[in-house]
Amino acid sequence: MSLTNLMKCYINKMIKESEPGYKVMLLDKYTTSLISLIMGMNEIMKEEVYLFEQLGQVNYSENMAYLKCIVFVRPTSTNVAALCQELQKPRYGSYYLNFSNSISKSDVKLLAESDEHEVVQEIHEIYADFLVHTPHLFSLSLPNCLQGQKWDSDALQRCIQGVAAVCFSLHIMPIIRYQNNSELCSSLAENVMKKLIKEGLVCYDSPVQNNSLLLILDRQEDPVTPLLHQWTYEAMVHELLGVHNGRVKIEHERSSSREEVKEFVMIPCQDDFYLKCMYLNYGDIGQTIKELMEEYQQKLSKQQNVESLSDMKKFVENYPEFKKMSGTVSKHVTILGELSRIVSSNKLLEISECEQELVCGTEINFQRIKQLVSSHEIREKDAVKLVMLYALKHQRSHSNDVKTLISILKKKNVSDTSLKTSIPQDVSSIRRRFFKGIKGVDNVYTQHKPLLTEILNSALRGRLKETQFPYCGTGNSGGALESSCPKSILVFMVGGITYEEAYAVHLLNSSSRSVKIYLGGNYIHNSQSFIDSINGSLSDHRKSAFNL
Repeated sequence: MSLTNLMKCYINKMIKESEPGYKVMLLDKYTTSLISLIMGMNEIMKEEVYLFEQLGQVNYSENMAYLKCIVFVRPTSTNVAALCQELQKPRYGSYYLNFSNSISKSDVKLLAESDEHEVVQEIHEIYADFLVHTPHLFSLSLPNCLQGQKWDSDALQRCIQGVAAVCFSLHIMPIIRYQNNSELCSSLAENVMKKLIKEGLVCYDSPVQNNSLLLILDRQEDPVTPLLHQWTYEAMVHELLGVHNGRVKIEHERSSSREEVKEFVMIPCQDDFYLKCMYLNYGDIGQTIKELMEEYQQKLSKQQNVESLSDMKKFVENYPEFKKMSGTVSKHVTILGELSRIVSSNKLLEISECEQELVCGTEINFQRIKQLVSSHEIREKDAVKLVMLYALKHQRSHSNDVKTLISILKKKNVSDTSLKTSIPQDVSSIRRRFFKGIKGVDNVYTQHKPLLTEILNSALRGRLKETQFPYCGTGNSGGALESSCPKSILVFMVGGITYEEAYAVHLLNSSSRSVKIYLGGNYIHNSQSFIDSINGSLSDHRKSAFNL
C-alpha cells in the first residue's frame, strides 16, 4: 500500500463527505504542510474547495455562511481552544471537523458546548498524523526530540501519536521490536504498544494484518550516514539546497547587489520528471535533464510554426502541457546548475571520495585528510564533518591525529560549537561495522551502505537476533515472525532518517514483491540539520565533558 495514495484517499474522502457546494478548508500549520505534500492547489479546487485559511489567523468579523467549512487539524489543546472560539461565532454555514489523531472526550465535550448555533455536522478521527514524502517515506517534522540523552516529553508524545497513526492507517497490528541498547527505543516501543492496544479496537473496524513488524531504531547507532555527501538527485537537493515541506529556495546574486530568491516545488507526486529522476545519481541526472531540454526545444520549434487555423487550434490544445513542460525544464535546469556550482566551487567530489575511503577503506591517508581540512577552498562544515568521521573511526588508535585536526580547525576560526561537535563522546560504543571495507565497488562516491540495509536484510530473512532486537511485551518472543519473514515492515528511527536510507528502502522494495517496507523518523536530516540536532541535545554536562 502506498502512503501517498493512502493520504490522498483520506483528503478526498474528507472533502467529499461534506455537502455539495463551495467549501473552505480550515487548517493548522502542520496539516497545511501535510496536504501540500500530497495534492496541488488545482487538484483540490476541482473538488469545490476555493479558500484555505489557518485556524486562529482569520478575520472573525467576516461572515461567509454560504460556505461549508472542512476543518482538518491536529487535536492539540491550542487547536481545540481556537475551534471553540470559531464555533461560538461561526462564520460558515456548516462545519465538518476532522482530527488527524484521537481526540479526548473532554475536548469533544468542550467543542459540543461551544457549538451553540449547531453548525457542526460531523466529527471524525482520521489518523493522518504524519507527513508523507514518497510512497514509502514519512516524517513528523520534529528536528530534535531529545533533552540531553533523554526524551523530551512533548516529543515522545508526538512520536507515539505519529507512529501509532501510521499503524492505524496501514491497518496493521504489528509485532514491535526495538534496538536493545537504546532506552529511547525501548520507551517509545512500550508506549506505542499501549496506544495500539488501547485504541486498536476502535480504529480497526475490519480485519487487520497481524503478520507485520514495527522496528524502532536509534539514530545514534549509525551517526555516519547523515554526515556523508550523497549523490542521488533527491539527496543532493536536500544536502546542498535544503528541502522544507517540499519546497527549495535558491538565492541568486543580482547586479543591484540585492538577492533574488526563487522557490521551487520538489514533490514527487506533483512533478513527474522529479519522480522519474529522484533516485538517479549526479552523473545520470545531467544527461536526463539534457534530454528533457532537447525534447522541449523540438516541441518549441513545432509550436512556432503556426500558419493556419488548424495549427492555431492545435497550439491552444497543447498549450497547457507545453507550458507545464516549460516550467519543468526551467526548474530542473536551474536546480542542477546551482548544484553543479556548489559541487565544483567547494571541492565536494574530492571531499566525498575522501569520506568514502575514510568510512569504507582499510587504509587511511591522514595527510590527504589534513590537507583537505586545512584548505581554505572547502567550507567549514565540510572540514568539521571530515574531522568527525576521522574521530569516529580513529579516536582511540590515533588520538594525536585527532588533536592535530582539531588544532587546524581552531586556526581556521571554526566556531566553538562546531569544534565540540567534531569530537563524538561515545566513540567507543560506535559499531565497527560502519567501516567495513567494500570490494568490487564501481562508484567511489557511493561505496558506503547504511546500517539500515543490513538490519532490513536480516529482518526480511526472519533472522533478527532477539538479543539485539528484543520483542516489546511478553507474548511475542518466538512468534510467527521469527520463523518467517513479515508481510510488511515499518521502520521508525528515533533521531531522524536520511535520503540515503530512503533510497536503500526503495531498492529493497523494488527487489521484493512479497514484503512492503516503510521508513519514517521524527525528521529527514541532511548533514547540517543532523549536526544542529546534536548541538541542540547536548546538555550542559555533556558540553563540559569536552576538553579542548
